[in-house]
Amino acid sequence: MQVTTFGQMAHPLCEDADQLTPIELLTARWLEAAIAGDDAKADALQAEIDGLDGQPPRLKASALYYAQVYGWPVFPLKPLSKVPATRYGFKDATTNRGQIEAWWKANPRYNIGLPTGVRFDVIDVDPPAGMLSLHELLALADPHTGKGPIPDVHGKVATASGGVHLYIERAGRGNAVNLLPGIDIRGRGGYVVAPPSTLGEPGRTWSWSYRPSPILTTAERKALAA
Repeated sequence: MQVTTFGQMAHPLCEDADQLTPIELLTARWLEAAIAGDDAKADALQAEIDGLDGQPPRLKASALYYAQVYGWPVFPLKPLSKVPATRYGFKDATTNRGQIEAWWKANPRYNIGLPTGVRFDVIDVDPPAGMLSLHELLALADPHTGKGPIPDVHGKVATASGGVHLYIERAGRGNAVNLLPGIDIRGRGGYVVAPPSTLGEPGRTWSWSYRPSPILTTAERKALAA
């Protein structure tokens, strides 16, 4: 994966190096490896990070990864919350590395918000009613083609409330609330919370069940088209 503007940016290890904690140094190296496409190095660094007990989730590094690798605008949410931390919420979302660095330097525990309707839409399934509705929709799929009322899913997140977020291609429409019991569509004018954000007490986190496909990630989509 290549990020064309990355070379013009200051290396994260060269900025305020004397103020970086060990976890920040490791996550900066992890981000560099991830953006460079060095999966082996990124996996090794992730294992090293995961071995450090009591460390907060890699929120800033993840926000930068979404913006720099996937091309997804991000914005901060208040710690342990779904509430935007900026005045204009999802309207403040950006892929600008400097702004993202500044937000998470101000508060490293900010959760991550992703505006919907920009790079993708999201089917928001809340338990328990949403799970039943989802099961009914899946049962309507053609047994031969697998096609049904649910669009192709290009990423899946387990939410902090026990529900799921299904990432789909954007349709250009706005939000649809309670489309079926427990199911909302997050489109233009909405947002979702991104992994590895945490809600309330420790342990209630958003996590990828399977990561987004190249259909939704700008850098990889450009590479496929080249």
